[in-house]
Amino acid sequence: MSAIDIPASWRTAAEQILKQQWHRILVIGATDRGKSTYCGFLGQTLSAAGLKVAFVDADVGQKDVGPPATISLAYFDEALELSQTPLAALYFVGAVSPIGHFLPVVVGTKRMVEAAQASFVIIDTSGLVTGSGRVLKAFQIDSLCPQVIVALEKEQELGPIIRACRNYNMIRLRSSPQTKAKPIHIRRAAREQAFRTYFKDAKEHRLRLRQLVIQRGVVSTRLANHLLCGLADSQGEGLGLAIVRKVDFRRGTVSLLTPVARQAIRILQFGDLYLRADGSELPSSSQGARSSAK
Repeated sequence: MSAIDIPASWRTAAEQILKQQWHRILVIGATDRGKSTYCGFLGQTLSAAGLKVAFVDADVGQKDVGPPATISLAYFDEALELSQTPLAALYFVGAVSPIGHFLPVVVGTKRMVEAAQASFVIIDTSGLVTGSGRVLKAFQIDSLCPQVIVALEKEQELGPIIRACRNYNMIRLRSSPQTKAKPIHIRRAAREQAFRTYFKDAKEHRLRLRQLVIQRGVVSTRLANHLLCGLADSQGEGLGLAIVRKVDFRRGTVSLLTPVARQAIRILQFGDLYLRADGSELPSSSQGARSSAK
């Protein structure tokens, strides 16, 4: 963090959070407001005080920890940057945008916060804060009951959200002057690289459909080549991601490309994204994915 210009107000806010012992911290802000930078700074500051700090990454598209299309949990390590922090747990959302997926985003964020075993939990959120984004933030705040909300702004763009939750402790901060907007193609490239890295050492496993618990869809209408899926154990705990390589309905089998060990897989959750193994996204329809596989 030493190479980043940390505003004095950020340091003051971190001191206030530590002094007040606000253990559950929700960070909100529009795209490119420096939320990840602030979360990293705050986490390192609290860790330096000798405290165990958890990080919940609820931005499904631009991840700092874990693969895209998930809500992820990690624990800060003073020796590591936020992006290098090992993944501790994840919840599969199945999409790289919260639009149309509010329920799994809210449920997944809640699940990861409840799973965190730390003195402080910092929750980063997506940059969707206008229109339907206000609805999403309202449900996230209502479900999480944060002890403080940190709002990062350039102007006063979070005013409607802040007014709607002014019964909570609130810290309003200006984003760092060094924060720069990332073009859409840069964000997409970063997402593809994250998927490519995740599946780098993946293996293909063929499983019998009747031995799997199928969730979030009907096999006959949703299961198709290239579909991104979530994998979970018998307790419903997320294990990781898989890409469907081949479906054989006659034999009742599905081949999955995944870094998850075959013997641990008990639950298959359908997503709404189609991927190649190199991380590039395909048309978001099963027919398009089937055609591209030929």
